[in-house]
Amino acid sequence: MSFKSEYEKGRQVLERAGVREADTDARILLEYVAQIDRSYYYLHMHEEMDAPDAEEYETLIRRRAEREPLQYVTSEAPFYGEMFYVTPDVLIPRQDTEVLVEEVLRYVNSGSTVLDMCTGSGCILLTIIRLSHACGTGVDLSPGALAVFERNRKRMGLEAACIQSNLFERVEGKYDLITANPPYIASGELSVLDPEVRLFEPQMALDGGRDGLEILRPLIRHAGEYLKPGGRLFTEIGCDQGEETAALFRENGYTGVAVIKDLEGRDRVVTGCGSV
Repeated sequence: MSFKSEYEKGRQVLERAGVREADTDARILLEYVAQIDRSYYYLHMHEEMDAPDAEEYETLIRRRAEREPLQYVTSEAPFYGEMFYVTPDVLIPRQDTEVLVEEVLRYVNSGSTVLDMCTGSGCILLTIIRLSHACGTGVDLSPGALAVFERNRKRMGLEAACIQSNLFERVEGKYDLITANPPYIASGELSVLDPEVRLFEPQMALDGGRDGLEILRPLIRHAGEYLKPGGRLFTEIGCDQGEETAALFRENGYTGVAVIKDLEGRDRVVTGCGSV
């Protein structure tokens, strides 16, 4: 079958499965398998696709039709201009999280030390290091997540340490900046998430307990102990958690507390300065 015929067949399979962007996903998978770009496709769409590539393409289309996220099917996800390796051990990097990185970049420099809690793929910390030449350490409870972090670190040629720890349990020293994208979805809301998230992304990275703040509370409470004087904490939050999270910051002695909105005007990040 030609590239065009395979693409059309794949698109139809995804449409029947209820995949929202069936046309885009079918094309991305075709380009991924055949190692071609959009221009090549349009110039050669009527040429026959290699049989092994066609077979692999149909396999990946079936996986996507079962609602496995495209990023897990291809093992890669874009974030802040870089492609990150991802597996079901880590959350898929999202554009919303770039808001946190942008805010951190206002305060970081080449001499800064950064501690990234719930680091997952390392997209936050490694992006900050790549752009600022800061020093950093990633923390995660999941060994699988730390393996993904290490693969991305090596792939990007960066220096960064990682620690397996339940929040600050095994963390030592003090840092200029602490970043976090902790679980913040209320347990009762998990069942209504899209199948791609609910069935495939790691629950321990999503479930924030009864009200979504069960991980945020101890993180905010103890982060100040690991900040240098004047250091700042930055955490991603759910779009309805800005006011309550900012209150938690103030209750725990942070100053200069601010709620940062994403591009759609929703609360996305809370930051505050620790003890001076």
